[in-house]
Amino acid sequence: MVGSSGSGKSTVGKSLGEFYQIPYIPLDSIFHQANWRPLDSEIFRSKVQEIVASPGWVIDGNYKAVADVIKARVTCVIFLDLPRRIIAYRILIRSLSRIVRRTELWNGNHETIGSILSPRPARNVLLYALVNFKRRRQTYLNPEFLRAHPNARFVHLRNRKEIDRYLQFLTKGV
Repeated sequence: MVGSSGSGKSTVGKSLGEFYQIPYIPLDSIFHQANWRPLDSEIFRSKVQEIVASPGWVIDGNYKAVADVIKARVTCVIFLDLPRRIIAYRILIRSLSRIVRRTELWNGNHETIGSILSPRPARNVLLYALVNFKRRRQTYLNPEFLRAHPNARFVHLRNRKEIDRYLQFLTKGV
């Protein structure tokens, strides 16, 4: 699963993992250690290699550091490519909800008001998604990306209706 923050990777990934009874792994949960410290890249790669060596999994994330590890075993790439305005709205609502509820994300980490107000994209989840939106689309729709995954189906879903239809097709054959 690839796509911008707020595109629905976690929601769709969890649904697919439950349906196929395989682990759903958000790469953020591995990469972001306590206090938002990044995991050492070699350890990160090792952990992801362990995951993809298993017979089935759903992984979501856009990490270049492990793209080659995942590419070697991936059978389907699902690109959730929702419009920028939808992504912005979802991130804003999700972040505010997490802040108010003090929702733990991974390894004791929480979003803070700074995660949506900071002027630095690296510290602001909304700005980060908006700044990287065009680049993500260019990456995943580039013919080179598709050729680099010759053994994988590529599924490009552009709105909630397409996502729902795809999940219904997979889970019910309709």
